[in-house]
Amino acid sequence: MSVVEGYIQARNLAACLDLLAGVGETELDGGVLAAFETGLKGTSPDRDRWTVHALGRLTAEAARVNIGAGLIAFRVEAPHGYTRAVSAVLRACGEYFLEAQAAPAEAGPPQPGTDA
Repeated sequence: MSVVEGYIQARNLAACLDLLAGVGETELDGGVLAAFETGLKGTSPDRDRWTVHALGRLTAEAARVNIGAGLIAFRVEAPHGYTRAVSAVLRACGEYFLEAQAAPAEAGPPQPGTDA
């Protein structure tokens, strides 16, 4: 196992967790997202207080850097072979504004008579 560390923008938390869940070969559900959001209260990387949750094959730890900075520190433990993908996700979540989007209810070919 390897540990990948990085900082993300707090506004990207849901999108970042969704991407990390995909890398970890699982799906992010509302319960895990709520657990992360609630667990961030009182965390601090300086005091080594983290909220820790499993995301499939990954274990993600998160802590608020400070409220005014709008940053969240992440440490993600990943199996070998997953670290580059985790690094890319953390970099994107730190440098860009990402929007969390729900997947369509049913994916499939367009139906006759629709504009899709």
